[in-house]
Amino acid sequence: MSKKTNKIHQPHDKGYKYILKTKKEFLELLKGFVHEEWVSSIREEDIVRIDKSFIDTHFQTKEADIVYRYQNGGEETIFYVLLEHQSSVDKRMMFRLLLYMVEIWRDHLTQKKLFLSYETEQKAENEKDFTLPAIIPIILYTGNSEWKAPTQFKELIPGAKYFQDHILNFRSLMIDTSVIDDEEFLQQESVVSLVLYLDKVKNLKEFITKFVIARIFYKELTESEKKLFNKWLKEVFPVRFKGEVREKVEKILNETDQNEVDKMMTNIERILNEEMDKRYLDGRSEGKEELLWRQLRKKFPTLDKSYYERLKKLNSDQLDIFSLDLLDISKLSELDRYL
Repeated sequence: MSKKTNKIHQPHDKGYKYILKTKKEFLELLKGFVHEEWVSSIREEDIVRIDKSFIDTHFQTKEADIVYRYQNGGEETIFYVLLEHQSSVDKRMMFRLLLYMVEIWRDHLTQKKLFLSYETEQKAENEKDFTLPAIIPIILYTGNSEWKAPTQFKELIPGAKYFQDHILNFRSLMIDTSVIDDEEFLQQESVVSLVLYLDKVKNLKEFITKFVIARIFYKELTESEKKLFNKWLKEVFPVRFKGEVREKVEKILNETDQNEVDKMMTNIERILNEEMDKRYLDGRSEGKEELLWRQLRKKFPTLDKSYYERLKKLNSDQLDIFSLDLLDISKLSELDRYL
């Protein structure tokens, strides 16, 4: 089942796999959204990506995976992340995860030259060295509806309650973006969190609102992080649009110098604004002031709520200007220029 770098058919998969191939972003995903004590002890120099996919051929157009080996002293652990973006929840997921985990162990044994069947003279050596690495399964689910399918294997077995520990069982870690607040994504300040934040949008109006906020955080990224974000922006972003809007967005992405990503993002926002229906433009500030207020409170924790009331009085253009200048504001007194 395992294959070297399987072809990815979905641009959504391609974008996420590209980002999570970077060790730093993989760690950002763990530390930002996996709330387990052991996460803080994982160092970048102790993990290595395994350049293989263990997805069954029947599901390669629907999901993708990313695999990392973690070396903790003499102990080896495999982190297996399944990227799941189907619109509907799949109740067979835990069974597929079991199959993928078995394939990972099979691959491990092959690499170590340990075999399930062997000649008599090899028996002692094989028995001495026969151990398996721990596998930590993680589902990164980016669908629109909340994940309500089983997250532990024994939930698939009706009679499991009668036999307790004698039943095969494991629990998958779940990162369900549909139930994560926007503020939690923005607090992480990483490429993967910014992409997850934007990927939750359901319509063009919502994307415009979030895009303005994303630009603020984009400016804080390093040059290498900007390139990662740009890759996702170019390959995944246009797919959500249709017709002339998509053509115009793709034209900008293809023609703009890739070193001028900020200019590219500005042009995209301009094109989208031009294509917005008038009723959308009139209501475009809806929800934007709430996100800006969160960022203000993050920068100025003791900020009085009266500033939120002032913020709500700004029109859409004024909110845009304020959002672009927010990063440069360092003193509370400077807010009076805008509010």
